[in-house]
Amino acid sequence: MVRKIQVSNVQLFMVVIATVIAYGHFVYVGLSFRAAGKDAWVSLILGFAVSSLIFHLRIKQALLHPHQSLVEYTMYVFGRWFGGLLSIVYLVFFLCIGAFTLKEVTSFLGLMYPNTPVMIFVCIELILIGWAARAGGEVMTRVIQLLLPILVLMGFLVMIFSLKDKEPAKLLPIMTHPIPSILHGVLMYVVIFSELILFSMFWKDARQMESLPKQSWITSLILFVMFIGPVTGPIMVFGEALCRLLPYPTYSEIQYIHLTGIFERMDVVGVFLWTMGSYMRVSVFTVGAVRVVADLVKTPNENLYSLPVTVVLGGITISLLSTSRETMHQFLYTVYPMIAIGIGVGIPLLTAVVAWGRNRMKLEAQST
Repeated sequence: MVRKIQVSNVQLFMVVIATVIAYGHFVYVGLSFRAAGKDAWVSLILGFAVSSLIFHLRIKQALLHPHQSLVEYTMYVFGRWFGGLLSIVYLVFFLCIGAFTLKEVTSFLGLMYPNTPVMIFVCIELILIGWAARAGGEVMTRVIQLLLPILVLMGFLVMIFSLKDKEPAKLLPIMTHPIPSILHGVLMYVVIFSELILFSMFWKDARQMESLPKQSWITSLILFVMFIGPVTGPIMVFGEALCRLLPYPTYSEIQYIHLTGIFERMDVVGVFLWTMGSYMRVSVFTVGAVRVVADLVKTPNENLYSLPVTVVLGGITISLLSTSRETMHQFLYTVYPMIAIGIGVGIPLLTAVVAWGRNRMKLEAQST
């Protein structure tokens, strides 16, 4: 299906970064502490080494079908029915990621502002997300291009301001946790890149697709650098034992910063980073889900489905509101990594193998 949307490669990778950093810093980093403690930085290195390769190969795979989205290519390889079923799996996956993020940030805001009904937060967030989905990928990309530098600058200032409270000795000794625990921490970072299968709905919008694989390495390196502070900072400030108990260690580190006469309430910065980063993340996954629906029914007018998809997203989110944060994090820590890696890595790998097998059979048939 042809869409007259094109964005620069830089804009597209900025959206990738915006999708990852807020939820990754506030949730997945905390889960990596739970698994590997102060050795989470080892998990970070190993996780990004594996994930960067997955990210690169996935983009290389997208270049094999430059005019087809993830859903269109899946249905081309597997046929209308089975390919459509796998595409519905992607759709549910994207909506659930959006709902998990919305639930997480809504619960967080409920703790910060206990006198405000939680449904108020949900409704405001859904209105803004619905607008982003209705506006489409190009407008969403331009909004993120404006907001992301602000978030990155604020995050960098937080890292600088917290230096006086950090004790690097708390990171030592290294490799004190068993290998399975460190590998569990690795899974948290592989999950982050598994979720980026979403962007296989967007790569064909890039103006210079042939440059995407090389630029994917640069993007992975930028993300790695952006995770070093959140992975090491809370340990150096609070120590391993406390970090493993804190629900949001990165936010707690921001709360801890106090600069008399300059910034008396740095937690406001944390709230802004968390809410705006989550908004961008959910908006991107919602636009991706809208595109999945449009490709399934083979229509170029994806705006028709922005409202229904947003409503379904809201329904899933509301159904999760009664779930405690501890239960959500336990699910993300234990079951979800297998689901995310299965969908984000396993299905694309299966698609590549089947496509390769079909092409080989076709070549053999032509040679006989």
